[in-house]
Amino acid sequence: SVYSHSQAEALATLMANGSGVEASMSVTEVEKLRKELSRAVLEREKAAKELKAERESLANAKMIISSLERANKSMMEDLRQRLQDSNTAIASLLDKSMQSEKLSTKLKAELDTERKEREEQAEKHKAELQKYKDQGIQQTLQLAARDRKIQELLRNQEDASATSSAEGEEAAEETKEDS
Repeated sequence: SVYSHSQAEALATLMANGSGVEASMSVTEVEKLRKELSRAVLEREKAAKELKAERESLANAKMIISSLERANKSMMEDLRQRLQDSNTAIASLLDKSMQSEKLSTKLKAELDTERKEREEQAEKHKAELQKYKDQGIQQTLQLAARDRKIQELLRNQEDASATSSAEGEEAAEETKEDS
């Protein structure tokens, strides 16, 4: 077109006001100007519609972004809470594990002490048993020695009785013979 958009609008304004511009122009030029004016008006309406659509798209985009930000914030808070819960659970498990380890160490020490005491008691009992065995053997040997002495004394007494009996009989026989 011969006229720019702004020039066409300015001419349309002048024509609408009834200035003498139309009189100095030819009919074809006026027609041409009206067409350009119509085209400019249509382009302006089209641009206004596009601008309105873009503004609506922008508003929708802003709403979507806002919604995503809220969702993201909510997810982050949820993840933060889960992480805190997990950390609390881990800390609790770690505490329980440490308590179990301490208890295990304590019980192991008590078990070792108990074993040592039992071993010491077993050694004492073994020593006492050996002592009693030794005493029993000693007493048995002493009793056996006494029994041998008694047996020897009994044999000696029997021998002495037999000898004195034999001597008594001989003496009696000699007394008989002497008489």
